[in-house]
Amino acid sequence: METLNFTFLKEYKHWFVWPVFTLAIVILANFTGNLRLEKVASREYSYPENITIGNYQDSGFSVSFTTKIPTTALLVYRVGENPVSFALDDRANFTGGNQSFALHHFTLKNLRPEENVVFTIKSGNYYYGLGGEICEKIDDLSCSPLKVTTAPVSETPPLPPQIILGQTNPDSLVYLTEENNETLSTISDSSGRFILDLSLMRSTLDPFSSQFIYTVVGTSGSFSKKTSLASSPSLPVLTIE
Repeated sequence: METLNFTFLKEYKHWFVWPVFTLAIVILANFTGNLRLEKVASREYSYPENITIGNYQDSGFSVSFTTKIPTTALLVYRVGENPVSFALDDRANFTGGNQSFALHHFTLKNLRPEENVVFTIKSGNYYYGLGGEICEKIDDLSCSPLKVTTAPVSETPPLPPQIILGQTNPDSLVYLTEENNETLSTISDSSGRFILDLSLMRSTLDPFSSQFIYTVVGTSGSFSKKTSLASSPSLPVLTIE
């Protein structure tokens, strides 16, 4: 039987090795580049936007924000010199865990008056600080965490709950801002219903004679209008088309 002679490969092996080596480098470079682009893209889409502090009290406050696509998120915070804690989205109790949303609303409770709270927002795989800066961890000195100091004890006695009802798009952020820029915030349920408590406003203005900016933020946009509660203890239906 005739045998095949491969000795010519030994003489010209460099003709094969270099093209294969070059091709491997090109493939590796493209793969690395794609990973880098994917990382930048994921950072862009998980970036928290429209960060708003609402329900500002001497015992807590709310933090809300939006992301371009649904992402899992945590509020990573530290009160004074205490250890770092984590807060889940307000809907976690109803959804059975930390799920992905494009509209996020967190509430910190049981704090003390005039306590310093620093926090970062973990959105997707990144921790974001002030101005969207990427943080390695909450106490990273090269990072600027967001900071809120709870309100001082009010000089006026607390009011009884003053509940107002509303209806809008499902799973939307809702803001009610008074003339002095104090803001109440919440998120509507899967049917679009929501509740706000006017007694949480620390203003001395009469809420039933004040003008408010009523804002709804949904995944397809936002809408605002001026409104008053003088004639009804409920907000007008405000939806985003």
